[in-house]
Amino acid sequence: MELTKEALLKRFKEDAQFFIEKAFVVIDKQTNKLIRFKLNKIQQKYWDEHSNFDYIIKSRKGGISTFNIARFIWKCNFYNNQRAIMLCQNQDATVKMFRERVKPLVQNCIWPMNVVMKESEGMLEFPDTGS
Repeated sequence: MELTKEALLKRFKEDAQFFIEKAFVVIDKQTNKLIRFKLNKIQQKYWDEHSNFDYIIKSRKGGISTFNIARFIWKCNFYNNQRAIMLCQNQDATVKMFRERVKPLVQNCIWPMNVVMKESEGMLEFPDTGS
């Protein structure tokens, strides 16, 4: 069943996982090609059990950082006055995270978003939501 644009927008706003898996693409590590973002087992378990106050300590290679970046972009895009901060161990890691994960998610999203990318500041702004 095909959703109307209005119904799709409503579903996107209400369901982060649906938005992430339908609108975002990521680079496949084996083929180096863009593929639809599909939660892996670790990401799905985290999504099913997460809270608003989670601390992720050095999660490596499970895709938690990429998933959280996608979730924060979703939240800032659809909800007013949101703030999200991701901390890295140093400035070089912050720049790398922005260039390799944040920027590709935003640039390759198949759903149009009004987002201002301030790469030099490692920041995104969402004028429509004040986020």
